[in-house]
Parts: sequence; structure tokens; C-alpha cells
Amino acid sequence: MLKVKLSQISPMPIQVRLECAPGELHALVGPSGSGKTTVLRMIAGLRDAQQGLIECNGVTWFKSDGPQEPKVSLTPAHRSCGFLFQQYALFPHLNAVDNIAIPLYNQLPNPEERRAFALQWLERMGIPELAQRMPSQLSGGQQQRVALARALARQPKTLLLDEPFSAIDTPTRRGLYKTLAELRRDLAIPILLVTHDLREADLLADKITVIDKGI
Repeated sequence: MLKVKLSQISPMPIQVRLECAPGELHALVGPSGSGKTTVLRMIAGLRDAQQGLIECNGVTWFKSDGPQEPKVSLTPAHRSCGFLFQQYALFPHLNAVDNIAIPLYNQLPNPEERRAFALQWLERMGIPELAQRMPSQLSGGQQQRVALARALARQPKTLLLDEPFSAIDTPTRRGLYKTLAELRRDLAIPILLVTHDLREADLLADKITVIDKGI
């Protein structure tokens, strides 16, 4: 279970409270600049709120009673979030399988084991034939599948999706909806999806939180 209660006044007002159970998809919906991505970054540990609490599976990731009070704030590495950015952020000098293997260096020191595990994720994404392709040789939908495989390869405790479908065409988007639905059943981890599309949220999410100007 992921529990989030965040509050701050500046630089952007944030007032968010939500819970997301394992296997559940919770959508954060709102216009551009409403604070949706800021909330994801706070959960991942890429920035801190002034006040609040973030817990995952009973472990406190962040706790602060105010800007002048002592706080708990685990590093991003210790929070173990899978984060799929809007721009995918693939390493341009690495092929698909090596991109997926990047977060596995500490878990699997053996290069052959890392590669085998990364190949398994390409198989799960339905693109094993693209293992040797460079990011520049992949379509937008293929890049997204590689980025999603990389986010999940380290077996995160939660998955954060930052408008992952906004830059791809409708047929590709439908295929990725199906992939996400299948992964939800298999992974049983909390999933947070940021989107500005209420119809997309209605289609995919179990719960919806609407955010406007951080509230």
C-alpha cells in the first residue's frame, strides 16, 4: 500500500492526499502546470515537500511536520520506484537490452545474468527482436516499451507513470493500454498515472484524483 499526504505553500502550492493499493492504478488528472508531475517527483524522492508523509508497504519514505522540523527523507535509490518519464530518457549510446540492464548492476553483478534478465523483460513487452536496436532506430511506442521495461526490471515497490501516452499515436496507445493492464495483474504493485486526459483516466484507473493548482 502506498500512502501519500503532502502539503506545501511555495514555490508551488501542493495539497494532496491519496492511497493506492497493490495492483491498483490511481490516476492524477489535471491541466498542465497543475502540480501532477511535482507530486510524482516528491514520491520518487527527486524533491521534498515542506510537510507530509509518504509510506510504502509500511516503510516511511518521507515524513516532515514542517520546514523547520526534523524530517525523514529516503534517497530515490532507497525508495525503489519505477519511474517512466514523459520523454522516456533512454541512453542514446546503448541498445535496447543494455538500456534495460542499467538499473540491474547492483542486483546482478554478472553481465550475462543482467543481459538474460533484460531480455526476459523485452519478451514480456513483446519486442524481443529489438534487443540490439539503438533508441534512434526505435519508434515512439517501441522506445516507451523499452523505457517501461527498464523501470520495472529492478522490481520496484511502486510504478510512477508521467503522461506516458501523450506523445504516441492512437493505435500504438491502445496496444500499450493492453500491455499496462496485463502488467497490473502480474506485478501487484501500486501504480500512479499522471494524465491530462480524463477519458484515459476513466479507461485505465481504479481511482482518480483531480489536481488543479496543486490541490
